[in-house]
Amino acid sequence: KSSKSLVIGNIINVWNVIRYFFPNYESIEGDWEYHFNQTVSELIKSNDNPDFKSVLGKLMAKLNDSHVEIIERGSEDFYHPGIIVEPVEGKYIITKSVGRLSHLIGSQIMSVDGNQIDSLVNEELALISYGAENFGIDAALNNILKRPTKKSLFVEMKSKQDQIQSELLFTELSDFKFFQLKAKTRGTSRQISDETFYLDLTTLDSAEFTQILPKLQDYSSIIIDLRGYPVIEGNYVEKFIGHFSNVKPVRDWLYIPQVLLPDDIYDKANYKGSQWEILPISPFLDSDIFFLIDHNAISYAESIVGYFEPLKNVTLIGSPTAGANGSALTYSLPGGYS
Repeated sequence: KSSKSLVIGNIINVWNVIRYFFPNYESIEGDWEYHFNQTVSELIKSNDNPDFKSVLGKLMAKLNDSHVEIIERGSEDFYHPGIIVEPVEGKYIITKSVGRLSHLIGSQIMSVDGNQIDSLVNEELALISYGAENFGIDAALNNILKRPTKKSLFVEMKSKQDQIQSELLFTELSDFKFFQLKAKTRGTSRQISDETFYLDLTTLDSAEFTQILPKLQDYSSIIIDLRGYPVIEGNYVEKFIGHFSNVKPVRDWLYIPQVLLPDDIYDKANYKGSQWEILPISPFLDSDIFFLIDHNAISYAESIVGYFEPLKNVTLIGSPTAGANGSALTYSLPGGYS
């Protein structure tokens, strides 16, 4: 809980930052000034000291940008249970786990600590800024299940055999270990058939790609998996793109706003080329390209997809990417939030 005056002051600060410096201001849901007036009016009328994170989350949810995240001091001390829960056809299914909880894989989560999972997800979604729905649901599930280390959760679930069962789970995974477990385990880049080769950009490094490259010319179709964050190794990804780019050199195709003064974002003259230069590189691969994408493709991954999307030999398959292209900046607020 925070004092009412601190919360109102912070809301004023945040509103101004978004109003005058947010590049995607025109994509905000509804009228930003109305949202501000409504938020402050409700705060003034309230009797109790408000929960600042909830108040700010409700306001930030209007931005529809998956790069927007509210960070609370000490949140790095939260841990996750040893399961991965994902939305599958409107249900919340355990898709992965640490070894000793493998018997839970395939089970449907029904409630957490006595609260129905559907209600918990809807409550969290109202406080999260997201571009793609599945990205928002993913973030909501993470918030619902994470706790301070060694805390317990009472989870009711339905097994694959439609039996209702309960488990007492303990939070044990740090963010790093949690996202390691969550990372797609699709195997290595490999031949799928005589005509098709599969590349996983989330694991493919420059050494492996250099070894595979001569073989790729023999395949009429190449599947590129970008359901996650690509491996970053210097300008390796730019060179990778160059083998698919048998056109004139492309310079400054991605522009970044240079925001120094209020409303600079509305003047295109203030946008500077990213100097992300794409040069055609031999051998050129003229295969049919099939990109696999979903909400796990975020930021840098979306820039790569954005380059390939208009090419005639490229097909995108899957669900919408996260909705967070561009650079992210951190803005600190009094009270331990950013």
